[in-house]
Amino acid sequence: MRRFFKVTLLLAVSAAIGTMAATSATCGIGLLRGTDTWCGVGYVWFLGVPLSVVIAWLAGALLLFPFARLKLKAWWHYAIAGLLTAVPVWMLLVQPFASVRWQQSGTYDTLNYLGTGIASSVLFWLLSVRVKCSAA
Repeated sequence: MRRFFKVTLLLAVSAAIGTMAATSATCGIGLLRGTDTWCGVGYVWFLGVPLSVVIAWLAGALLLFPFARLKLKAWWHYAIAGLLTAVPVWMLLVQPFASVRWQQSGTYDTLNYLGTGIASSVLFWLLSVRVKCSAA
């Protein structure tokens, strides 16, 4: 039971920090490039962090056991899993692809959503596998 709470907490913390990092980085890249991208960092964190935590709990619960059984412990295993987990959410949130919003912010939305999946999963790997706190 203690391990369950540790994993749950690490998934939530990793998802929250990963979302904040990806959103901040994407916003910074957009602003440095001089685009008219709207950052709305507080708004994104208000909605993005809870959504990413729920997705991390669902995906983490489904992926931790196969990862342990197959002995997948490299950072890039977790990065690929985070990327693949983020793709359906990305497709759901950025459509329609022919919209004006996609034409203006598609690259930044893509970096944000897929970057959140990668950053969150690599951070989880760093906290649980690399540091060997026996959560994963």
